[in-house]
Amino acid sequence: MSMIPAILGMSVDNSIHFYHRYRELGSGSLGRVWSSSGLAALLASLTNGAGFVGLAFSIHGGLRSMGYLALLGLATCLITTLIFMPLALQYWEWRQKDKVEHLK
Repeated sequence: MSMIPAILGMSVDNSIHFYHRYRELGSGSLGRVWSSSGLAALLASLTNGAGFVGLAFSIHGGLRSMGYLALLGLATCLITTLIFMPLALQYWEWRQKDKVEHLK
């Protein structure tokens, strides 16, 4: 139960930083956003994962399964932030351009 809030909190934090950086740099800047905020999110997730990896090597089965679950959750949240979020923002950019072009 203590892993879920930590993992979700980290995922929300990474996504918020990514989105705010995107809003700061503006439309068409996903490459720069990914290289700055995406790299920071990757390093933050790897740092948190390094803390949980010790549980994955525990002798106790319960602690070991918690370590596996934490690492799986961190990986899933990282993939969501680094792949799904930029794809969603790119799709949103395309939709906005299509709306503007249809209005002309």
